[in-house]
Amino acid sequence: MNLLKEYKEYLFEIDREYVGDNRVKDGKNFPYTDSGKFYEDGVSQLNEVPTKEIMFNKLFSNVEYEVPYLDLGAVKDDKIRSKATKLDALVNGNRAFEYKKTHVLYNNGSYNEYSLKTLLSSLAVENFVNPNDGRSIASTSVVGDIEKLLLLPEKYEKNILFELWYGGGYSSKSYLKMLDTLLNNYYVVTKKIITYEDSLHPILDYCDIVHYKIIEKK
Repeated sequence: MNLLKEYKEYLFEIDREYVGDNRVKDGKNFPYTDSGKFYEDGVSQLNEVPTKEIMFNKLFSNVEYEVPYLDLGAVKDDKIRSKATKLDALVNGNRAFEYKKTHVLYNNGSYNEYSLKTLLSSLAVENFVNPNDGRSIASTSVVGDIEKLLLLPEKYEKNILFELWYGGGYSSKSYLKMLDTLLNNYYVVTKKIITYEDSLHPILDYCDIVHYKIIEKK
């Protein structure tokens, strides 16, 4: 079955598990601290890491998480300096995935300014490591994730997979159009997208599930 179609079907199932007293609770860390406050129904507010593991465990029978890039054959240099730089998921030993989850709006419907950074920050193309503080900026955005993936040997299939939740009077069209323009400027990619339209969240009605396969850098 098509990857995105399967993802959408599993998302429908998982979305319905996070209701009532099983709703996601307001907490900044994973596992969540119990603040006593629930988010709205549905899985949209579940953090990126647990969402990734729930979905990938359903999608794939052979998956490893947080695999150091150095263990996969990336060269140790100024970009990859230690095993702290890790791949989000390795499927079947050769399919490398970096994963993101973001929202156009927060749980209460207010504007989420960080989603643009997650999707569109392109600074990693110019400098993978910030020359001013010596810190890697590669994990902050889709572009940074692509730059990391391209450090892997050719034998690995390189993939970006992300969820983009939206609604409440706003669509994802402009965000995805800007991302397409940005990626097509720097990389050769293929793209597939499917939209989940059965969200339980009262504001975030939709979720675009987007898959880019990274072929090469231009």
